[in-house]
Order: sequence, then structure tokens, then C-alpha cells
Amino acid sequence: MKVNGEGTLQQAKDRYGRPRRNVWRGRFSLGMNPLTRRYLYSPWRTFHGTKGHARRSMEEYRNELERGIDVSADSVTFSAWANTYCSGREIKSAASPATLRHDRDQVRILNQYLDNVKVKDITSAAVGQVMVAMGEDGRSPGAIKRALMMLKRLLREACSHNIILRNPAENIRAPKVVKPEVKALSEDRAALLIKALKECPAYLQFATEQNQLSYLSSAVATRMLLATGARRGEGLGLTWGHINFEDSSIRIEQQLTTDGIRQPKTKAGRRRVTIDADTLKLLRAWKIQQAKWLLKNGIAQSETTPVISTTGHFYHVDDYSHWWRKFRKEYGFDDVTIHMLRHTHATLLIGAGVDIKTVQHRLGHESASITMNLYAHFIKSKDAECVLVMDALIAKQVPEMGKVVNL
Repeated sequence: MKVNGEGTLQQAKDRYGRPRRNVWRGRFSLGMNPLTRRYLYSPWRTFHGTKGHARRSMEEYRNELERGIDVSADSVTFSAWANTYCSGREIKSAASPATLRHDRDQVRILNQYLDNVKVKDITSAAVGQVMVAMGEDGRSPGAIKRALMMLKRLLREACSHNIILRNPAENIRAPKVVKPEVKALSEDRAALLIKALKECPAYLQFATEQNQLSYLSSAVATRMLLATGARRGEGLGLTWGHINFEDSSIRIEQQLTTDGIRQPKTKAGRRRVTIDADTLKLLRAWKIQQAKWLLKNGIAQSETTPVISTTGHFYHVDDYSHWWRKFRKEYGFDDVTIHMLRHTHATLLIGAGVDIKTVQHRLGHESASITMNLYAHFIKSKDAECVLVMDALIAKQVPEMGKVVNL
């Protein structure tokens, strides 16, 4: 961890704001987070003694931060260690901004139960009690499991930095999480959705041209998600250079997140997906409309222009989600989430008899087992049809075969 400057050392104060004799507080600057552009600091540490003694203690503190080893492990609290761990990952950009934010969220939850507890005092029994307390506070099994995974990671790192000898949470089992059933639209409701997307609501007749095109842009996005099984961010991250009108295909190579454009997490996420003729026709028409509108506003459409855009720039993912909530309410699809479009694409393919490897590829799953686990009940329903095939084969009337006579 890189420490900047001499650090900040100040005299501690009591609850009334009066200086406390021979009590000091100090911390160091850890630089700027290149993603958030915010300055990061080490946790405040309290020193007792003269100012000279406090300065010497500050040097020891600096050495701890730079070496990553806490020589005063007995005094390290959970909140201080968790903050140091998260700050280090943020400085090194060890994960995506969304993951780093998720880590901070989990730490905030854990701090409600372990804030000032010393790391060395956390036992397996204490971890179990925290899990029970979280359940009593109304947290779901999934939330408890995520917090436990974060706690295990924090204590595992504490072991590697010699703060504790063993991880007390390692053998604690998370509560069983019941996976929600995958929901998808039936073939009839999917057809109704496509019909609704082709219609233009009455209020658009009196809306500005920009509002009309913004609506059409979001409608095109929804058609693409349903036709390709792409994730929301993958659909919104497409540019015209990713669409090949000659061979009717789309290359998915990036995704739009709340933090901007990012690459797929896995190799399987980069894929080529064939699209149907009707969706391709819609994209051709939309490309022409978008080009005219952009040119009218002094912007030239190019291969890098986002497909889903009326400004030449990428949408914000929340803007599309806001449009979807309004659209589904107006057309009676209140129970349909954006991700259900992806599930619908997969179940329709499985229902049509498409093999699981093809479905896996279109969805961008890393392995076929992921696809099979998600859509097991749909696959099972298709498996039941095999019985009908065998029944028909056995019951089939065939001409009686003559006997073979040896002469």
C-alpha cells in the first residue's frame, strides 16, 4: 500500500471538545482512487504518551501500511481492518467499480455487528451469533450468505497478514438459499409483447420528435433483448459496428454498466449471435431514422455510434429501466422484468427443441451446466415428450413379416 506524505497527527478531544492530555490520533493519505477520483485515507489510530512518542508510533503505523503487516495486531478492530482491505483493493483497482461498491456495502452491514470488535477476538461462535442476529433483524438467507462470504474473505486476508492465526469463519456454513424459479413469458404473451412494441402509444402523436425517437430507441432495445437473449447491458452496449447486416448477426463484445462500457467477465461472454429477419429489418429501419435525426443535430452516424441512442452517446442503463417500467404498466406486462426477456428467449428455444449447447452459446454462459441448472424444469418438460415419441413408435402398425424358410 502506498503511503503519501508525513500523515496527520492531532491531539484527541473529549466529548466536550476539550484536548485530552497525552492522547493523539493519526492517519495517512493513501492516494486517490483513479475510478472515483476520491482521496483515500487509512483508519484513524489512537496513540498514548507524549507527542514525540506519538510521532514514533506514526512511523510504525506507516511501516504496517506499506508492508501490509499489522505489527500491533492485538489492537486492530474489525472496522479498521475492513476499511484497510477495501481501500487497498480500490487503490489497486482489483475489481470492477460495481464489485468494489458491493464490498463496501457488505462491510457496512457487517459493521453493524462487529464494528469495534477486535479481529483477534472474533471466534467461530461469534460468527455464528452474527448470522443468527442478521436473521432476527429480518435479513434474507441470500443477504446473510453474501455477508458471510465477505466476512470469510476479510478474515482469510487477516490470516495472510499475520493479524490472526486461523480463520474462525472458514467452517461456518451459510443458510440454504432457495433459488427463485426462473420465470418466462409464454409463446402467446411473447407475441403480444412484440405486437405492443410495434405500436406507438397515442400520446406520442402529440410528443416532440425527440421523444418519439427516444421511445422507438427503447422499443428497438427490447426487441433485440428478446430476439437475442442478451443481457440488458449487452444490448445497450452495442454499436453499429457490431451488427453485420450481410450475415444477419450481432457480435457481443462489451456491455454498458452504470460505470460506463466494460468488457464481458468471461470469454464465453464474447460471442456472435444470429438474429431473425424481422428484427434485422427493424434494425435497418431504425438505423436510417437515427442517422437522419443525428445529422439534423450535426452528428454523423458511424460504426462506433451506439445502436440504442438518440444523442450519439450511450444511454444510461437507468433511463432504459425507467422507460420499461412505464411501458409494461401501460400494456399490461407489470409482472415482466427486463431479465425475463432473456429467460423467455432461452425457454422458447428449448421448447422448439434447440440443443442445450446452442442455447448456452447464445446466452453467453461459460458452461452448459449453468444453462441446464437454470432451465432444468423446462428441459424436463421436453424430456417427457420423449415418452410420447416412444409410445407412438411402439404402437405403430407395420406389415407382418413373413417367415424365413430354409430350402
